Amino acid sequence: MHVLPPADAVLRVFVAVPIPEEVRAALAQEVARLQHSGARVGWVAPANLHVTLLFLGDVFGAQIPDLAAALDAVASAHPPFTLRAAGLGYFGSPPAPRVLWAGLSGPVHQLAALYDDLDVRVHALGLRTEERPFHPHVTLGRVRPGRRADLSALAKALEQADRAPYGFVPVDQIDLMQSHLESQGVRYTPLHAANLSGGS
Repeated sequence: MHVLPPADAVLRVFVAVPIPEEVRAALAQEVARLQHSGARVGWVAPANLHVTLLFLGDVFGAQIPDLAAALDAVASAHPPFTLRAAGLGYFGSPPAPRVLWAGLSGPVHQLAALYDDLDVRVHALGLRTEERPFHPHVTLGRVRPGRRADLSALAKALEQADRAPYGFVPVDQIDLMQSHLESQGVRYTPLHAANLSGGS
């Protein structure tokens, strides 16, 4: 457990799986290629790339110890496994993609099981989570709203990498993270880390 925040502090938090530096570097190269499309996209900084497992939104500092205990309990019941980062895609319609992402393959059912257990424990604490279906991915950027732009070059660039490999992601740890919105962008700080240690 890291230093506890004040009990009455409001924190924007999420649970994430960290990804290795070599995968972040490969994805950063892909982002550099996509930037040539000219689309107005808010790109995620390479240091911030991760797999979001559960987004919790605003919680009080007093709830952090219970959340950390929930992470520990779930992590102790699941064995480590490895996913593969490969391919690009997006959420939204072909003419208007909203979120650009790198895909994950391999035993994603184990990641879904991890998500399901976390979701149950978080709800038991009286906290709400997003109701949208779980779709494991690494967010690369969000298309900025505004005047209608021609996104055909971006769509073509995404299609060219629909199966590109970016490396392996060992899922042996889940992190409780705080998101800070600052003038120069978003900054993440870890609040707690739990190691997967369940039997196979």
